[in-house]
Amino acid sequence: MIVGARDGKISLYNTTNQFKLITVIDLNELGLVEEDYEVTCMAYVQFSGDSSLLAVGSGKGSLCIIDLAKIRIVYQVEDYVESELSCIHYLPSTVEEPARLLTCNFDQNLVAYDLKHCENLQKLKLKKSSTRCLFLDEVIEMKIFKPSNDYALLCSNSESLKLMHLKTGVMELYTGHTDIILCLDIC
Repeated sequence: MIVGARDGKISLYNTTNQFKLITVIDLNELGLVEEDYEVTCMAYVQFSGDSSLLAVGSGKGSLCIIDLAKIRIVYQVEDYVESELSCIHYLPSTVEEPARLLTCNFDQNLVAYDLKHCENLQKLKLKKSSTRCLFLDEVIEMKIFKPSNDYALLCSNSESLKLMHLKTGVMELYTGHTDIILCLDIC
């Protein structure tokens, strides 16, 4: 289990038999570009082999990737929009698509990054592959339909649910609530 907080710390727990704290990572001590890093969202990234990475978003909109085995930053996005990241999702590579990270911020931007992995993690690269401006609502939560990874379900500061086709950007709205939607899940 991995837990992040506004104090810039990430706690790793072993949950095999009982909750046992393994380590605490203080992002503010790892040499990040952003000072006073607040963890607002995370996504676990598992590449082939033993590489376990964690993509971490901040309250100011920055994104970094941490090698969990060596407790070090392997990548930082420096050209970010200064708006709190509300969610990050890791999409594994498919026959048609490279591995990707999808981020969403409170300024209604859905940004996709292609993730290129190198064996030694020294040359890990993120390439911004698309940016989509959503409706004029803060995105509160986003879920991805698996295993196809073709659609994102979004709830925001409105009573409408949004279903977006990630490749085309086509959005469908679903109504039925009389107040803002705060959470969602796919089962």
